[in-house]
Parts: sequence; C-alpha cells; structure tokens
Amino acid sequence: MDPRLAQLLDRLVPILINATVNAVERLLALAIERLARALSEPPQQPLNISAAVARASGSSVEELRSIAKQQLGINSISNWNIVVSGAAGVGKSTLLNAIVGLQNDDPGAAKTGVVETTTQTRTWYPYASLRIDDIPGYGTVQEPANAYFMRRKLYAYDMVILVFESRIYEGDVAIIQQCIKYQVPVVLVRSKTDSAIVNLRFDNPGMSIETAKQTLREKVIASVTSNITNVQELEKKLYFVSAHWIQGKLKHRGAFSVQRPIADLQMDEVSFLDFITATTSARRIETDDGVPGSYPGSV
Repeated sequence: MDPRLAQLLDRLVPILINATVNAVERLLALAIERLARALSEPPQQPLNISAAVARASGSSVEELRSIAKQQLGINSISNWNIVVSGAAGVGKSTLLNAIVGLQNDDPGAAKTGVVETTTQTRTWYPYASLRIDDIPGYGTVQEPANAYFMRRKLYAYDMVILVFESRIYEGDVAIIQQCIKYQVPVVLVRSKTDSAIVNLRFDNPGMSIETAKQTLREKVIASVTSNITNVQELEKKLYFVSAHWIQGKLKHRGAFSVQRPIADLQMDEVSFLDFITATTSARRIETDDGVPGSYPGSV
C-alpha cells in the first residue's frame, strides 16, 4: 500500500468507525477513501486521447503523448493526471489541498493566498501514480488565455477541474469549449460556497441556510448558462464546493455541532469527489471505436 494512502486512511478511520459522527461526514470520508484507493494504484490502460486532437495538431496520438511527457513531464500511460485550472484568487490551491486530504498548513501543501501565488505549474504526487497540477491563472501576465488548451497540453490529462468564484470569464468559456470539442472531461467548480452562503444570509436577514444554498445555485446557473451557449446539460458539470468545509470535517473528525457555523454549509462536496473517481477511471476504458470512454455528465 502506498504509504501516503495509509496515512490518509489513518485520518479517515476514526470518522468511519465513530457511531456519533453525522451521516454527511461519513459520506465525505468514504468519498475521499474511494478516490484515494482508485488513484493510488497505476492505471491499467493508457489515457485515451481523442483522435480529434491529433487531427487538429497534425501529430499522432503517440506523438502527442511523447510531446506532453517531454515538454511538461505528463505521463499519460503510467500515471493518473488531473489539472486544476482557473483565474487568480479563486481558491484553486485550497481546493487542491482538500482533494488530496491536506490542510493548507500541512507540509507539501499548495501555497495559498488572496493574490496569485501560482506563477508556474506546481506539481504534486499525493500518491506515486497520481499527478495533480495547479497551473497559472489565465488572463494574467503569467498566463494569457489565448491557445491555453494546446499550450498547456490539457488533452493529456484525465480531467480538467475549472475553478471559478463570482463569474465565468471569456478564458473559462474557451477552455470549456475546447475540452468538450476534444473529449476531455471538464468539471466546473463554484468555489468558496461557504462564504457565499454566509454573505447571502448577512444581506438577507432571516434567510435560512437551505434558501441561501438554493439562491446561490440558481444565480450561478443563470450566470453560467448566459455566458456559455451551445453547451447542453452544462448543469451536470457544475459543482458547488467549499474546500474549507472538506478540510474542516477531516481536521475536526466529528467535533462539529449545530452551533459550529460551517457545519451546515455543505453542498456538492461528496458528489464532486465521486465524480473525480468515476471520471478518471472512465478515461482509461478502451472502446470499440477508439473514442475515450464516456464519463458522468459528458455531452
């Protein structure tokens, strides 16, 4: 067993065996355990890169694999590869830490901050076979949006996690469209939902937490669909996630009570983690027509 998987399981076991822990916390622990177990072992098949990428680039699939490995070190045969993308300050690094079960102050955790702290690609191997990249925010001096998909070799990743906070930008739209065009799974994450819920209730005295959640969901969906056209079933790709909620649950192991403000602020965290587990596995399934396997929420 990968030693880092063993350490994570040591954190999760008290949650799973404690009969007093609430059901949501158990589901979170199980989702993280499923993800860890699935991605801590090398994939059985190489990544299915769409032939459409090969046609657009003028290179064969084998050449694309080689280019991604030589230029960026992405091994699409022996490793699982996930990339977290998004503009500066939207909480990518905290989300990345939460996915792999790290607190922001843990050794090896991604550096976090309000300003852009990722000026170049930062790579983590939480398990020997899992690579997670935090890539520079586009629309900045460090990383303009133009040609982002091909330059960053997004086709070589098992999935793209696109993180946003208040709105979808032009750069987001370009990445989403390119991922869909080239059959690369992309998931949209509305980050910092805990803060958004608290702010909604502050601005609307008497609003319940559940009403605030529904209001947030409706506003974001309306904003996203108004900025992205000709994308069917986009809502299936959209998750509302508080990385701090995930981290808090793991850190306190059931210590939350109804008085703790963060306790009831969960939204799609568990289903988001399960989506990662299912989607990465689907990209490694060989199909009769050579097209990458379908994945949850694919269009």
